[in-house]
Amino acid sequence: MFRPLTLATSLATCLALSLAAAGCSGGGSSGGGSASTSAASTAPASSASGAAPGSSTGSSAPLKIPAEVALEVIPSDLEVRSGPSAGDPVVARIHAGEAYVHLRQDQDWHLLELGTQQGWVPQSAIAQGKQQTRRVTAATLNVRSGAGTSYRVVGQVAQDTWVAVLDTDGDWREIGFEGQRAWVHGAYLQGAGVSPPRATSSAGFIGLPASGPGFYSYTSAGNRWGVPNVIYGLERAGARWANTGRPRAGIGHISLENGGPFPPHQSHRYGKNVDVRPVRTSGEAPVTISDSAYSRAGTQALIDIVRAEINAHSILFNDSGVSGVSYYAGHHNHFHTSTR
Repeated sequence: MFRPLTLATSLATCLALSLAAAGCSGGGSSGGGSASTSAASTAPASSASGAAPGSSTGSSAPLKIPAEVALEVIPSDLEVRSGPSAGDPVVARIHAGEAYVHLRQDQDWHLLELGTQQGWVPQSAIAQGKQQTRRVTAATLNVRSGAGTSYRVVGQVAQDTWVAVLDTDGDWREIGFEGQRAWVHGAYLQGAGVSPPRATSSAGFIGLPASGPGFYSYTSAGNRWGVPNVIYGLERAGARWANTGRPRAGIGHISLENGGPFPPHQSHRYGKNVDVRPVRTSGEAPVTISDSAYSRAGTQALIDIVRAEINAHSILFNDSGVSGVSYYAGHHNHFHTSTR
């Protein structure tokens, strides 16, 4: 994930890291120019908690780090201080594996963007990461505990705040946020590489992919078109379902590419109806409510997630032991959702 912030002996590495010319030698380990030693290698071990002096030791120059790059935390628990010295008050704690955007430096101390605040850490406690850095474009952007709007809001970041992207889940981006890993929607990050818009039919429908996190489709591409809020809701439901560790959810008919009659269905005309298979105790084969492999508890959990993510106002399913559903003939091997 990262490369340590140490001074290299090769000229190419020195140039790449924007090091001062002193101490860089084009001849590797040979020749008369001795390699400089970085502050990271000369600082005492206690610097991981912010106790290192705020200046470099000996004649070594601090490593020059450009602004707006990602810096990854090395120690398991790092004190962030209000100023560039070990004597300044601790304002936050961050942790190994998190990454934050570098704003500027003062000798061998570095100012990081943490979310709603900024703080200083010693050079010995961070490494230059490979994470992308992005700027928030929304006036105020909600930060959530998971990759979806159903997850709780843990904070907010203001416009023009810089974040480091740690991971991706669909259109959501995981970031380092004030000592924890949290999620924001990528559409509000400048240049965040959100998936390009999908092909849209003349009816305004988009297609559900053949598979994704937590789901697969058991019908052809021409039968799984729907309004965007339903399609994206199904994908969010799949991502949540994947976290349960159960077999993937099977999604069937939605609508034809431009809606209209869809025999043998009486509905499925407007991109707002979805058929979903019940959950098995194991595997992904079809199952009915009378089969021994049918999981009532799993199906209830899946129905609850799907209902929440697509805002379904009714669900037809013939297991009377499942709550929040209505009986309708023929719905023993799938449940049918309707969204207004």
